[in-house]
Amino acid sequence: MTRPVDAGPGELDHGDGVRAAAAPRAGWRPLAVVLVAGALALAARHALVEPAALTARCDAAPWDGIACSLRSAVVQGFIEHRLALLAAVTATLAWVWRSSSVALAALALGVAGMVLYSASLAAPAALVALLVCVHAGSRRGDTAGPP
Repeated sequence: MTRPVDAGPGELDHGDGVRAAAAPRAGWRPLAVVLVAGALALAARHALVEPAALTARCDAAPWDGIACSLRSAVVQGFIEHRLALLAAVTATLAWVWRSSSVALAALALGVAGMVLYSASLAAPAALVALLVCVHAGSRRGDTAGPP
């Protein structure tokens, strides 16, 4: 009869000698933010900004009706790179404050800015936000993998 081997770092032992990889505790949050923000921004881009029929209807009265109001609000977000600038300011605050929750907001804004035509300004903001998230996770010990 063999003796079960103790679980190593990043592994779970279920008591029957079978080891399984432990799931990361907080590493999923940035990924979830990227996926949700990207999906919402893509939906807004393809449903509200790009359709020619909606553009023609809303050019005459941009705030008339819910569809034109939503379209106008989305368009206002990327005019003069407003969404990307907001992402940059939020990422800077997350870096200064070392706040992972502010960094997640900056990451969402950065991803949305990249999808909504402001990639040159939103990408660095998303990168800084992601670095703050990783750094905050490593301080808490929430990262998965070998030490």
